Amino acid sequence: MIKLLSAIVLTLSMSSLCGCNATPPTPGRAVKAFVESMPDDTIRTMTNGVIDVAVSANTGRIVYFGFTNGANLLWIDPSAINAKQGEWQNWGGDKVWIWPQSEFEKRTGKGWPPPGDPPSSPFVITTEPGGGITMTGPIIPDYGVRLERTIVLQPGRPIMTVTNRFRVVDEAKATGIALWNVTQIPGVDQVVAKPIFPRLPSGEVRQTFTKPMSDSQPPWPLPQPSLADRSEVIFKRPTTGSPKVGFDADQLRVQLGDTFLTQRATFAPEHGKLDPSERAQLYTDNGSWKPGPYIELEFISPIWEAKDVKNGSLTITWALWKPKK
Repeated sequence: MIKLLSAIVLTLSMSSLCGCNATPPTPGRAVKAFVESMPDDTIRTMTNGVIDVAVSANTGRIVYFGFTNGANLLWIDPSAINAKQGEWQNWGGDKVWIWPQSEFEKRTGKGWPPPGDPPSSPFVITTEPGGGITMTGPIIPDYGVRLERTIVLQPGRPIMTVTNRFRVVDEAKATGIALWNVTQIPGVDQVVAKPIFPRLPSGEVRQTFTKPMSDSQPPWPLPQPSLADRSEVIFKRPTTGSPKVGFDADQLRVQLGDTFLTQRATFAPEHGKLDPSERAQLYTDNGSWKPGPYIELEFISPIWEAKDVKNGSLTITWALWKPKK
């Protein structure tokens, strides 16, 4: 376990990217207080003067995201983050797991926790020459890969990109896998999705895009089956059980207080095994954890063979805004 001797602050600003002499912005009070609340972790913070971000070396997660001097929009369990390392905890925040979940037991001998979570050692956090940071995790033995996450803030704008990759160390094991990005947020009433309607081999547009996931009890209510004329679909969060739904969408939007958060997912290469109804997923837990109910906003990449895993990436673009009064 790495003790936090001092907060390591990385500031991304217009001046650092354009060579100007302007004073770089500094993180706000809220994110600094958040760092101080986690003495048993090494935390790196980033700011562009508009949004603040913090990442955890112990977990490889984004653990803080919000407007500078605003609230943290991520669901976090501080007691778990400061708990004994080496055991799985529901830390919260934004993380990447390996997909498909159905392969966990066959590859590792157990169905939970996800391989590589918790990591066997802290992530290494480095600064990128052009701005941003990269988090690199330890080897996940049964899969022959390391997780790598590069985080960049757009200068002067409330936008963050997170590019996730697997770095292959054993080709024989690093095959038949996908990137699975999971963001935990407080349990809002609804999530708005931007659907995708792929064409069937016959040339017809696929009319349905949802399915209850196998571990869903009970399922999320599914929207009406004919959706091709809709530009957005609203999912109402169930308030009982721990249900999950999968669907074909590349963008999700939620309202957290007076702030809107949008996530948009892109991946490359596009070929590989991808069930359209699993591309995006929503899971909700309704109170099993002390901080209260949460929702998971999830995106997965195609399942790639080793040659594509080497070059594959799943990028999530985060954007914040507040409606004009």
